[in-house]
Amino acid sequence: MRHHEGEHPDGFAGRRRRRDGGEDLVIGLPPAAAAVLGDDAADLARDLAEVLLALSEIRTGAWDERQESPHEDAGLPASRQRHHMTIALYLLDRQLLPRLQGIRTATLRLLRQHGYSHGEIAELMGVPRQTAVSRWRALEAAEPDEWERWARGQNPSPE
Repeated sequence: MRHHEGEHPDGFAGRRRRRDGGEDLVIGLPPAAAAVLGDDAADLARDLAEVLLALSEIRTGAWDERQESPHEDAGLPASRQRHHMTIALYLLDRQLLPRLQGIRTATLRLLRQHGYSHGEIAELMGVPRQTAVSRWRALEAAEPDEWERWARGQNPSPE
């Protein structure tokens, strides 16, 4: 189940070609959503932009070979390569994935609260029903973590 442009009238995502050949990715939020999310929306977008740059470097092979340099000057290619790698991993493991997991967990709890069956959730997740049942049981046994509370707006962004 994929949503496409136009299916959600209050929000949108699009692309805008720049004169230099690059693209601006645009995420539109309705006023109420922008007000509720505040800086969290901008933080997620900024972190995603950094990870997309890392993905482009991975796809072009920029990280395939270790660049050696006798200097550790931040402007030299070897230092820049390592810096991009460390930033990407940090953002993925300590910022984006935990936030996305918090949103996912909150969504799962709310779907169950609204009466969705394990089978319906399994179909949405693309997993066998038994996998959805075991994931739900593990989730049900645990208290909401800091990132789920963050997703619900009950906790400032954990760092």
